[in-house]
Amino acid sequence: MDGRKHIALILAGGEGHRVDANIPKQFICIGGEPIIVHTVRAFERHPLIHSIYIVCTSQWTTRLQTMLNEAGIQKVGGIVEGGETGFLSLRNGLRHIIGAQTDDESIVLVHDGVRPLIPADVITNSIEVCLEKGNAIACLGSNEAFMRLGKGEAAEGYLERESLALAQTPHTFPLSTLREIMEEVDTHGVQHSQSLFTLAHLLHHTPLHPSAGSPLNFKITTPLDLKIYEALLHVEE
Repeated sequence: MDGRKHIALILAGGEGHRVDANIPKQFICIGGEPIIVHTVRAFERHPLIHSIYIVCTSQWTTRLQTMLNEAGIQKVGGIVEGGETGFLSLRNGLRHIIGAQTDDESIVLVHDGVRPLIPADVITNSIEVCLEKGNAIACLGSNEAFMRLGKGEAAEGYLERESLALAQTPHTFPLSTLREIMEEVDTHGVQHSQSLFTLAHLLHHTPLHPSAGSPLNFKITTPLDLKIYEALLHVEE
């Protein structure tokens, strides 16, 4: 596609309390392997991905490395210690990559560790859109109607679904842009943002361009999500 290096940053530093498990959700075993290994393997197998970095809580770093070794994962260039919040984990991961990579033309795909079913074409399209337009935010349109709720029990109206999209990951940017974003984070003392997409918007790194998402690229957040994921794995088998 081009001569640039394509790097995946997988965020796996969360605790995952909403799945009602006694371990972080990314380490729950489904189909004989932890969810995080399934996610990393999707990028490991993609021919356009050159290296992978993973953000992980310090208590799980050694076990994660063992899991990766047992799974035969070879593209991981490093495991980065996570922070107390999702934003701090993102910040730690981006700072590590910025320090480790010298080519500002490199493309970085930031992906949630608990979106293990990401299709290969979503990764490909993220890279293509970023190269063409300067960034890419994987997203998904909706066939559903959106209700706008008021403070009471009744709806106050609706939102035009044609103007809405569900932001997924990866969020894909050139390393040069991420360097600028992190410099501005330090300058402005930013301590919170829901995602790299919202952070880029907050710091006016716009326009932000949609790339193709997928219904399979859902985020495992609740016990029901775990059941759906396990069922889909059985279908693939």
